[in-house]
Amino acid sequence: MTKNKWHSLLAATLTLLMLFVFIPQAQAIKANNDYSESYKSNKYYTNLMNVLISENQRDTIVNVALSQLEYHEGSNNNDLSGCSTGLNNYTEYNYWFEKGSAGWPATFVSWCARQAKIGTDIIKNASYSKPDEFGIAFYERGSYTPMCGDFIFFDWKSPNYPDPWDLVGIVESVNGNQVTF
Repeated sequence: MTKNKWHSLLAATLTLLMLFVFIPQAQAIKANNDYSESYKSNKYYTNLMNVLISENQRDTIVNVALSQLEYHEGSNNNDLSGCSTGLNNYTEYNYWFEKGSAGWPATFVSWCARQAKIGTDIIKNASYSKPDEFGIAFYERGSYTPMCGDFIFFDWKSPNYPDPWDLVGIVESVNGNQVTF
């Protein structure tokens, strides 16, 4: 092999090595002991373990949330598989938050952030659907165009929902004036 061909081969090899060394690779969520036994035995846990953590935290938190689509509340803390027909607010997300059977939209969003490896310095753990609980800015409708991964807050302005912040969700996509969460 000539000296020039050797240098070209070496340069190409180093370039390939640099790509593998310096470009972060997406990694799957790693299992830990924070999950309940009933949750670990179902499809929602499997779906979660298949989510890739990427540098784009917005995409990652949305993918974590999507991995839990159709999850159902359980009737007690032994029924957190997500496959129940219970209606008592017992969820894996409240189990993680140690919140029992309280409402769970805020704990779900917090749980998704932690699974997506988003630090509490960016999004705080919250047990209520209020922007300041999460430590994030709030923009009134019409003053900001939501993006994938943003949080969306709802206020029903109803006597049945006396709190001014009733629900929080994670924005999946925005198409014109339509927000999917």
